[in-house]
Amino acid sequence: YSRGAVVNATFQAANPRNNLRLEGTYAAVEQLQNGVWTQVRNDEDWFLVYTWTRTNWLLGYSEVTISWETAGDGAAAGTYRIKYYGDSKPLIGSITAFEGTSNNFTLV
Repeated sequence: YSRGAVVNATFQAANPRNNLRLEGTYAAVEQLQNGVWTQVRNDEDWFLVYTWTRTNWLLGYSEVTISWETAGDGAAAGTYRIKYYGDSKPLIGSITAFEGTSNNFTLV
């Protein structure tokens, strides 16, 4: 991707009301720095957009699309990935945290 592009990642998701994440984040951008993934953006960032969509009301399926608007963000060139943090809620049982990770991508 060239800097200024909008990068999107879509994940199978859970209802965000399962955990309001008051001390955490639903979405993040990580950059590979010296061989280590470091969080450089989270859902407090105005240029990281989190969109939740219910895809099946009966079965409770949903998707999340996370869009990173790199144009207004002053993003540096480098290797990145997008992370999604969710919490699944079965009909019977307890809520379980999970996370999803996009493929790596490069901003040039």
